[in-house]
Amino acid sequence: MDRRRLGHSGIEVSRLCYGTLSFCTAQADLSPEQGGDLLLYAQSLGVDFFDTAEIYGTYPHIRHAVRHSVGRPVVCSKTYAWDRAGAAASVDRARREMDLDVIDLDVVEPQVEAAQVVEEEEGYRRAVLCRNDYFMAERIELDAGSVLHGTCNGDTLEIWGAIDGRAEINDLDLPAVRFALLPASLGDYAVRAVSPATLLRTYTPPSRPWLDEE
Repeated sequence: MDRRRLGHSGIEVSRLCYGTLSFCTAQADLSPEQGGDLLLYAQSLGVDFFDTAEIYGTYPHIRHAVRHSVGRPVVCSKTYAWDRAGAAASVDRARREMDLDVIDLDVVEPQVEAAQVVEEEEGYRRAVLCRNDYFMAERIELDAGSVLHGTCNGDTLEIWGAIDGRAEINDLDLPAVRFALLPASLGDYAVRAVSPATLLRTYTPPSRPWLDEE
């Protein structure tokens, strides 16, 4: 397997990186042992660069690989922390849950200066984090017991993630840190905060007026 240096970091990695998003509950729904064994097999072929994120829920899979690996892999993670203290807490959590002394690379997503609050009422606050030609990302804060209604009407799927707290989407439990894929054909749905919750919503709105503004 060819190897490359990452810029001026001094970190050397395999040319191929194994992303673990497909292990999560919204996709293949692999157990930590199943996903970890796939990573170990990849390592046996020379792939020792693994990618994850706090919201993927795949830290246990990488921990399994780390504990049974002959050599230590290089791990890249990502966080949706909003400030320095939150980012530090996310790195510490990643270290603990993957049984690593050091996280080699940690990316803060989305990289925005400030959220734009677009809607606020009792028990509910919605802010735009990022929007472009393809999708919009929002942060939604709900008080315990608050309910938000929406519709997937066939035009677009939606991705919801619980960053903090716990919520339910219809009958699906969504604890932090985990995300769920809502298919475009779902129809009406309801998001209820079981406890105070901070949620991340990514979707393609049917109307994107900001493109006309540009």
